[in-house]
Amino acid sequence: MLKQVAVGSDVTVISCPLPVPGQGILPLNPMLLRAKEPMLVDTGAPIHRAEYLDAVRSLIDPKDVRWIFISHDDRDHTGNLIQTLEMCPRARLVTTFVGVGRLAEEWGLPMDRVYFLNDGEKLGLGDREITAVRPPFIDAPSTRGFFDPKSETLYSVDSFGACVEELVDDLEEVPADRYEQGFNWFNRVNHTWFDLVDPVKFERHLDRIRRLAPKNVISYHGPVARGRTPQLLDMMSAVLSMELVALPDQAGLEALLTQLAKG
Repeated sequence: MLKQVAVGSDVTVISCPLPVPGQGILPLNPMLLRAKEPMLVDTGAPIHRAEYLDAVRSLIDPKDVRWIFISHDDRDHTGNLIQTLEMCPRARLVTTFVGVGRLAEEWGLPMDRVYFLNDGEKLGLGDREITAVRPPFIDAPSTRGFFDPKSETLYSVDSFGACVEELVDDLEEVPADRYEQGFNWFNRVNHTWFDLVDPVKFERHLDRIRRLAPKNVISYHGPVARGRTPQLLDMMSAVLSMELVALPDQAGLEALLTQLAKG
């Protein structure tokens, strides 16, 4: 079941659960930014299609949506893109050159509705300007999130994600040890190159977020974090010194299938 989470008066997260065996659930967090020119941010996974589209309609008249921001082309972020474009006929698709190339492998995009927004560039939404920001960890070449200074919100895409037990309104509701476990697991599994990173260069990249000083950090794959930015950045730095996660092999899959068959 989806959960709508209000982040101030400007942002509503449409949180969707994705079960991860042995880890709990991984949140998927498309959202609505209520600017003068409203913007949907990512479009959820195909398995949540009906619920996601109904949630959008419950939050806003689709004809009022002006922008659909796609952070990158992974299917859990773009699974309902075509349906959302059809539902929101006045909205433009915010992506990148690489994003268009990869999305076009599956869909014929309405190129006259496409708007390119690269890292560091700004997009005016009528009552504010958001700035595109490349997150600390990425898993696709088209990835960029954004910072909205009016709501003091950083959309960090997959960075700072965490597997948790259930969908919650705020990170404060997750026990600290459970969050740390889910954070360290997800950020290593989803970004398997982390152990190749130069820590000095990585810290300089994190400094960019420190200078923005977001009050809210919204990861597509984690609980909404209010007032926790320094802690999240420290946790991200610590990941670099960890070992790679040993993932299940074929024997592990067969054991899981046996367990599921037993109910």
